[in-house]
Amino acid sequence: MRKTTAARRLTDLLPGALQGIARQLFSLILAFLIVAVVLWVSGYNAGSVFATLLRSFVDDFHGMLRWATPLILTGLATAVAFRARIWNIGMDGQLYIGALTGTVVGLYVAPHLPGAVGIALVLLVSALGGALWALPAAILRVRWGVPEIITTILLIQVAALLVSWLVLGPLKGRGALGASLSSDQIPRNLWLHPLAWHKPATIGLYVSMVVAVFVGWYLMRSRHGFEIRTFGDNRQFSAYAGMSNRWIFVRTMMTSGALAGLAGGLELLGSMHRLPNDFAGNLGFQGVAVSLVAQNNPFAIIISGVFFGGLKNGGTSLQLYTDTPRDVVDVISAIVILVITARVGYQLFQRRAPHLLARFGRRRARSDA
Repeated sequence: MRKTTAARRLTDLLPGALQGIARQLFSLILAFLIVAVVLWVSGYNAGSVFATLLRSFVDDFHGMLRWATPLILTGLATAVAFRARIWNIGMDGQLYIGALTGTVVGLYVAPHLPGAVGIALVLLVSALGGALWALPAAILRVRWGVPEIITTILLIQVAALLVSWLVLGPLKGRGALGASLSSDQIPRNLWLHPLAWHKPATIGLYVSMVVAVFVGWYLMRSRHGFEIRTFGDNRQFSAYAGMSNRWIFVRTMMTSGALAGLAGGLELLGSMHRLPNDFAGNLGFQGVAVSLVAQNNPFAIIISGVFFGGLKNGGTSLQLYTDTPRDVVDVISAIVILVITARVGYQLFQRRAPHLLARFGRRRARSDA
């Protein structure tokens, strides 16, 4: 009987899931068509660009997974915030601070600990650093109503300048000159093991996938996840039900920041092994696209992150084999965000249009009277 009920539930959910996948695929196809037009107008060969990107998916599989690792985490950071209708757009700044705090611990504390303990401590402190960097924006919103979409973006620049000042000064590595300015290298026993010899992808990919499963459970099954979803659906109802809207906002912002900070820690231990002057590479911005394509579903973000990881990895191939700048990848991500948000906005307008028209009709009738 239980198996029959479960099968019926799966059958009922399957059409909706397939429709959601079809909508997202249509949005991606439309976005790439727009990109093709933009490339054509700009004088680039769209066919060559897309062929090079597709080749990078196949020829450099580990490079794709290397970039998928931080993108999964910044996508999860976006999903947690967006589920509560909180617009945390400053994941790049939180990633910067996560890498910065992880570097300090990796240079001065973790070398005195066993390797596994040191790695865990660096990642924990990185997540904490990202969470604390998201805290000022949350406080400004709940205390004085300052929009978090503004403060989180401004904090990106503050974080970048802070990292630059430290790398140029107190954390400047020995022998670091010119464009290679960075901190000292963290000890090798703190480096994450690669998935294959001399390949860029590391076991950090497994960490990001485990975190995605945990976030899925957290949002769908935990009490705090229920509060986040209720807060996002109807803030008046959550307050009426006795939930603390201010505390939910602060906690959600810090959770989102912690995930972005953890991405910075994995970048440090897995790929950079030192803190360079400039390194984020719009990972937070592209995490927004990762989450939107996955419809803020933590499990689908794993697949979406791998896809956008392939795009980002393909940016290097574009510069090597074509005359197209690698910034085209950022253009693709931006157009994907615009297409998906336009579709969501149109659906929202369709739902609310009858109420808005009815309200406008009542106001017009009162003015005529």
